[in-house]
Amino acid sequence: MPVTAADLAKLPPGQRRAALEGMSAADLAALEWYWPFWARPDQLPPEGEWRTFLLLGGRGSGKTRSSSEWVRSEMESG
Repeated sequence: MPVTAADLAKLPPGQRRAALEGMSAADLAALEWYWPFWARPDQLPPEGEWRTFLLLGGRGSGKTRSSSEWVRSEMESG
């Protein structure tokens, strides 16, 4: 199964359909809200320990969404 939406989009239509048909309805519904699947790699926080994560981009680059999703994941993980 592809790791991101971009990976899924690169598959030929038949393989893409097979990948999605292999998922349960619950998994497909959850995937709609799973940020790491939809985000570009530069929108995800870096691995490891860090003190500063700078999101520098122009209008519409996803800075607010990336920040909001990071805060949400921190809250959900405790």
